Amino acid sequence: MTRKILIAGSGFAGVWAALSAMRAIAEAGQEGAIDVVVVSPAPRMVIRPRLYEAVEAGMAPEVGALLAAAGARHLPGHIEVIDAAGRTATVVRPDGTREVIAYDRFVLAAGSVLHRPDVPGLADHAFDVDQFESAQALDAHLKSLASRPDTSARNTVVIAGGGLTGIEAATEMPLRLRACLGEGSAFRVILIDTADRPGGSNGEAAQPLIAEALAHAGVEVRAGVRVARIEAGAVALSSGTQRPGGIRLKRSRPRSISMPLTGRATVWLAWMRSVSPRTRGSSAAMSVCRANRSGATNCGRAHQCQSWPHHRHCFANGVRTIR
Repeated sequence: MTRKILIAGSGFAGVWAALSAMRAIAEAGQEGAIDVVVVSPAPRMVIRPRLYEAVEAGMAPEVGALLAAAGARHLPGHIEVIDAAGRTATVVRPDGTREVIAYDRFVLAAGSVLHRPDVPGLADHAFDVDQFESAQALDAHLKSLASRPDTSARNTVVIAGGGLTGIEAATEMPLRLRACLGEGSAFRVILIDTADRPGGSNGEAAQPLIAEALAHAGVEVRAGVRVARIEAGAVALSSGTQRPGGIRLKRSRPRSISMPLTGRATVWLAWMRSVSPRTRGSSAAMSVCRANRSGATNCGRAHQCQSWPHHRHCFANGVRTIR
């Protein structure tokens, strides 16, 4: 009887789990005896750690052919329920139908979703780069700024969240704004963080480099405050001050989001992602998800990365890389 390995998610972890499983199966001479199935809405691997960048080409490669070449198969849909005791998972297909799949081994690599706090105006006036489609929406918004009236709101980007994503987004944003508005354009990029300084969780050794990178890029920092409210042309802070803004970005993972404050504000949300609430199951199944979430891991350099793709560069501009 054919055994089955069921993998939820086609991101980095899901694809590597499938390829590693197929290699182990081949080395054991068990081809045909074990079926490897990857479940995700579409057979693509979104490079989420880099969605803050301007160039979107290659950020969501199709992986169906790669999985098939290795001997695994992709099943469109998402897993709604995990029955760890019964070793079954309920898959909701794109047409809404449900299919119960039995498995021998289960890998939960579904990743995370952006945490959206109950901030007034967030849904209407903020952008994020949690998913490929939202990154495209932000890019289209930035490119539309040149056709809007030249106001302080249009020329201001507020990034909420001072983790790695927020820092990367903030140091990248001046380049993107110059590309959209012109080299001589006047604009402001403001990084807001509830902590006493951006990147504080990365340790004391990284602080001078983070401060240098932000200063080099001309990013203004507002520490120890949070976004209280977002309006069409301004961002209200918990300190009581009101910042004009056209773009506000929201962070997912340790990541930020930026948006312009005209019509739709440019606010970038860079708050932490939480586990997707769509998947239900036992605590045993959920512990697998927690165990697979990327935490602070040492990438072998002189700093702590919050996920392995960040070991390539610590700051978006390449202003300073810790070696």
